[in-house]
Amino acid sequence: MGGKLFGMRGYPVKLGGPRTLDPANVTQLLVFIAKPSADHLFKVSDFRAAGAYIPPTAWTSDATPFFPFIDTFGQYDHKDWPGKTESLTDMQAKRASEAAELASRPGRKNG
Repeated sequence: MGGKLFGMRGYPVKLGGPRTLDPANVTQLLVFIAKPSADHLFKVSDFRAAGAYIPPTAWTSDATPFFPFIDTFGQYDHKDWPGKTESLTDMQAKRASEAAELASRPGRKNG
C-alpha cells in the first residue's frame, strides 16, 4: 500500500489473513491530523459500536481499486448496509427526520 494507510493501527483487511482488528480489544479511539497547519478542535460524543464482525469486501493489497475507501459522507465505500447515506438528498431527508424526532422528544429542562 506504500504507506497510504499512515496512522492506522489495523488495516481494514489483511490479504490471506484473519481480521487485523479485534473489537473486543479496542480501548480507545484516536483522532488526529497529520502535519496540522492550524489548531483543530474535535468533539466526539455518544460514540458506540455494536454488531458482529463482517469481513470487508475489498482487499488492501492493491491501492488502485481500494482508494478512496471513504465516500463523500465519511462512510466505508466498498460496502452497502441498511441506513447508509447514498446522496445529498438522502442526507437532507435523514436530517429533517432526525430534527422532527428530536423536536418531539425535548428531554429535561435545565434547572
